[in-house]
Amino acid sequence: MMRTPMTFQAFRTSHTAKLCKLSFLMLFLFLLPWQTRWILHDVLIGDDVSQYGRLSVYLIDVVLMGYVTLAIATLKKGTVRSALKRPIFRTIAYASVGLSVWAYLSMIWSPSPLVALFGALHLDLAMGFLLVALMDRGASIGYLMSPLLLGMFVPGGLAWVQAAAQSIDASTILGIAAQDPTVLGTSVIEHSGGRWLRAYGSFPHPNILGGFSAVGLLLTFQMLAQRLGKSERIIGWLMTVVLSGALVLSASRSAWLAFALGMGLWCVGLFYLQDFARMVRLRFPIFIAGLTMFVLVLSIGPILTTRFDDDNRLESRSMTERTAQLHETTQLLKNPYTLLGGVGMHSAVYALAQRQPFLPAYEYQPVHNVLLLVVTELGLIGFALVVTIVIASDWRVHVHWKRPTSLMAMSFGLTLLVIALFDHYLWSQVSGLYLLAVFLVMNTKCGQLSRSIDRQEKNARA
Repeated sequence: MMRTPMTFQAFRTSHTAKLCKLSFLMLFLFLLPWQTRWILHDVLIGDDVSQYGRLSVYLIDVVLMGYVTLAIATLKKGTVRSALKRPIFRTIAYASVGLSVWAYLSMIWSPSPLVALFGALHLDLAMGFLLVALMDRGASIGYLMSPLLLGMFVPGGLAWVQAAAQSIDASTILGIAAQDPTVLGTSVIEHSGGRWLRAYGSFPHPNILGGFSAVGLLLTFQMLAQRLGKSERIIGWLMTVVLSGALVLSASRSAWLAFALGMGLWCVGLFYLQDFARMVRLRFPIFIAGLTMFVLVLSIGPILTTRFDDDNRLESRSMTERTAQLHETTQLLKNPYTLLGGVGMHSAVYALAQRQPFLPAYEYQPVHNVLLLVVTELGLIGFALVVTIVIASDWRVHVHWKRPTSLMAMSFGLTLLVIALFDHYLWSQVSGLYLLAVFLVMNTKCGQLSRSIDRQEKNARA
């Protein structure tokens, strides 16, 4: 007997559709650290290729589009209407749509409209994920955290291998470029014994590995602070060793500082709330992380301390370049039209090339500050929309800050804020932009959960 084909209406309400949607979500989060991509076109600066002009479709773009499509298809009738009745979601939705539209409009005045178009497309995907995941009840905090942490296991392990081997082999499938410490341009620490290769993991720069490792390690601790089974605890301990080592081997000062402040806020908060149960569960994971870091520092301490030597040639050059980037960016913003509308999404390096032509492409870098970079590319209008989204997602977290879920979100947010103040990849890199969107979803949901618990306890007392 011939089966009747399933209609779209039947599929969208079926268990299969929900399972496919959840699978795409978890796969997207798992693959977030990987840079596998199809390079479609290079927008040159002069005769040179710029890494910020490599127009690409990433594997995670395709997976994310699959999740967003299925999530929209499986939305129940009235879900959007019901969500828009909530002031926080309505604010995030209107600001997100406005930000996406503004990014597309920036193509008009961008020095490289094609670069601005691809930047707007990725921002549109990030905002689409934000809105859809907020309406998707299946995208719980646990389902967001777990695959993201598991996805960092292999890149974290690669960091150990790369640091030990002091070389990185290229892999087109995995999106990893070859790195040799003897080649100029490779991120290294220059010390008395030579040039030491900083670990890249699966990322295009060690700082991004450091930032993802800091976030991953913090989320691992927050997971281990909960009641878990024996197998889950063992996996968590293993992740602690891998990620704490990757954080050290990335030699990223901003990531070190971000993790220290984020973890510090969380520990102080737990002590203030007298949440001794979580503090007891954290003793062993913190010991493991501390021991791992101590062993690594004991082994390569003289190399790592070079990162704080202002007289070192490479460290001095790094500070000089960052100061020059800051100066050039502020010069761009002296134009009132640029200050208001920006130079175009992901077009900062091309605006700098117009201002100072004939330099090699690698000399043009975005300013190492996400806040200033957003103003540069999308102006005060775009910056105001970004700030609106962040404040709206953070509103209930701070109102209900005495809850562990809110405290977790605040420590996560502080970690990303420190990274944003000292680097640009949360805006300039696709994986960083998507990580920021994941945080905004988790931040909003943590606030909603804390509010719900407070209401339940208030009703119980009444």
